[in-house]
Amino acid sequence: MSASSFLRHADKLSAQIRRGTLKAGTRLPPVRDYAYEHGMAVSTAARVYAELVRRGLVAGHVGRGTFVRPPVTEPRFSEPGHLIDLEFNAAGLLPEEALLFRGVMEQSCMPDVLAALGNSASAYASTDVRATFAWHLHREAWSPEAGHLLIAGSGRQAIAGSFAALTEPGASIGIEATTYPMTRAIARRLGRTVIPLAMDADGVLPDAIADARQNHEVRVVYLQPVLHNPLGMTMSPARRAAIAETLVRHDVTLIEDVVYGFLAPDDGPPIAALAPDHVILIDSLSKRGFSGMPLGLLVIGNRALRDRVAGSLRSGAWLAAPLSVAIGCGMITSQALSTFEANRRVDARHRQSILRHYLPETCLQSDVRSYHAWLRLPDPWRPETFCAAALREGIALTPATSFTVQPSHTKDAVRLALAKPTMEQLDQAMSTLRRLLDEGNAYPIY
Repeated sequence: MSASSFLRHADKLSAQIRRGTLKAGTRLPPVRDYAYEHGMAVSTAARVYAELVRRGLVAGHVGRGTFVRPPVTEPRFSEPGHLIDLEFNAAGLLPEEALLFRGVMEQSCMPDVLAALGNSASAYASTDVRATFAWHLHREAWSPEAGHLLIAGSGRQAIAGSFAALTEPGASIGIEATTYPMTRAIARRLGRTVIPLAMDADGVLPDAIADARQNHEVRVVYLQPVLHNPLGMTMSPARRAAIAETLVRHDVTLIEDVVYGFLAPDDGPPIAALAPDHVILIDSLSKRGFSGMPLGLLVIGNRALRDRVAGSLRSGAWLAAPLSVAIGCGMITSQALSTFEANRRVDARHRQSILRHYLPETCLQSDVRSYHAWLRLPDPWRPETFCAAALREGIALTPATSFTVQPSHTKDAVRLALAKPTMEQLDQAMSTLRRLLDEGNAYPIY
């Protein structure tokens, strides 16, 4: 069948969906049945369905089939642009924090400070700057060396710079099967192939890393061992030790993302402390302070790796602005950042208590210290239909498909980001979500 015929089938189904002939929730025939009915190859029918997925009109669910997605409508009880945002964890400043931050800004903009900044063209920064950040990252179980520190424009840029430094276009990178979606997007934008790593309740399995190394020539993996986004899990010390041993034995480099680690400061040493020559640890100030301060920090014990990543950050234009570095240092030396972090730890627990007041524990996977939660959906809800129903109620959620490396492995769940709404909004949103869960089939999604 020609490409134009394949597209004609996709266009025909698209028109039926948009007209409402095929309503939201309708299950399409199995691919083989569709192929037989229309006299085409199974592979061609699969392309038709894949095109509908690409257009955002249908969603596939393992073991159940392909279903028409509900149309995106404006919220029923809120004005456009005024949603209760449970999609993004972008914390703002409390009034007392704003005063602290203003003082740091004023100090950072003093003429002598600005003159000392110059035009930095290196991820290494000055010795004093690295010592300041290294001191702040230290914890009882781990103290990074200042000489091992690099600075990037943000945590995301630190990830991008590391991927670019350690792999070539077309290479494979191992990433948690369910993970922070920006990591997957960065890898694919750089032309890398993403290999999902199997997980259990304790995080990525060490054998999954070994298998990826052997079967896909994976030399770089990305993990979130502490307060995993979106699943909320934290690796046990035994699992971290097993991961470290696997890295060394198979000569694999780990990019260890600990941006939420400050919420669990007593949770033991990072994997970087167990296998320093095989780990790039990445942290960021955006979660510790607020989203407008996205400085990225990298700790790399291996000198050769450190030099490669530093060169990548420079050539990729992923360096931090000197003024941002000065503000970050000022936040640390003034103790403002420590105050912000303590406030965030209290705030996260408060928000989790609101979450747990309304939503059943049997549906929740989260940590009381975390700013996010994984909400498992009971039948008959599916991620897309639940998100559409929530949107009609004025609540923005993220479906599980956004976090899954392989869409065919998507779970019936949504991620709740708790940092952005006011407490009153969060209370309202959790009450509404509980009602939706309880209504199930009775809720009109179209």
